[in-house]
Formats: sequence, C-alpha cells, structure tokens
Amino acid sequence: MGEKVVAPFGQTIAAGKPYSFSFKKFFQPISFNVRWYALDTTLHNPIKTGQLFPPNVRMRPIKTETVNKLDYAWWGGIKADEQYKQFITIAEGEATLAKGEYELGVTWDDAVRVFVDGRLLIDEWNPSKYTFDESPHKKIKLQLGGKHTFMIEHIELGGFATLSLKLKKLN
Repeated sequence: MGEKVVAPFGQTIAAGKPYSFSFKKFFQPISFNVRWYALDTTLHNPIKTGQLFPPNVRMRPIKTETVNKLDYAWWGGIKADEQYKQFITIAEGEATLAKGEYELGVTWDDAVRVFVDGRLLIDEWNPSKYTFDESPHKKIKLQLGGKHTFMIEHIELGGFATLSLKLKKLN
C-alpha cells in the first residue's frame, strides 16, 4: 500500500487510501513557415531604418523550415550554407483556436516584432534597452477565437540568439 499523502492544500490522505489528482498541459500548435535571411548591418541596419530589407532589394532566404512551434536558441549564429552571425528571422503562421482569453509570450535576442491578424502587438525593436546577450520576455493577454494569423520579425546582431513564442489559454 502507499505512504500517506499531503495534498497541495495541506490535507493529509491516510496511507493506503486512494488520492485522485490530475495534470494538465496546454500546447497550441501554430503552423509556421520560418525563413532566415543573411544580414550585414554595415550595408543595411533594420534597427535604425525600421525596415527589414533595403528598399528595392529582393532577398532570398538562406534557410527555410516548417514547424508547429517557435523555440530556437543559437550560439555563434545560424548554420545554413555557411555560418551567419547576423540574421533576420521571419515566421508566418496560422492556427484555429477555441474562443477565449490567451496569453501570448515571446522571448528574443536582439529585436522582435509580433503581429497577430496583421496588427502589431509587441514592438521590441530597440535592443539598446537590454544588456548584452540578455533574453527579454514579454507577455500580453488577448481574446482569440477562430482562425488567426501570426507573424514574427526577429533580428540577430551577433552573439547568443533566441526566439521563442508561446501561446497559453487562460480560461
């Protein structure tokens, strides 16, 4: 038989008596198409201009991937045909969600913008607000339900890099 159990609120359950508990984890997959582009800030700096790419320039991605979540960390850059210490990440995705209140959280290094249904909801385009290789995290609450689109723009300027997006249902 088992030993006594102390429940989360301090109730003691005698040895050998059944105790029911549950565990719940929520994961909302978002179907993302992720593209990475080489960046050379000596030629064009998206932090200063606000524009990801120089005007009248068509960029080809150095790497692409399809995933159901964004959860990346890089040391020393991204590996494609070569190692890129500076790069741009663009992730576009969509998901159909049950109606309710959600918490959207993003972790990044060096700069990020998050759009939901074409609206800019998180604008952290100024890496000078944070210390070197700090990975800030920001959360917002929003009401969602039905089909929604997500777009994340991310800039890495060198050193450690991360990009992670989580969506959690609150009710």
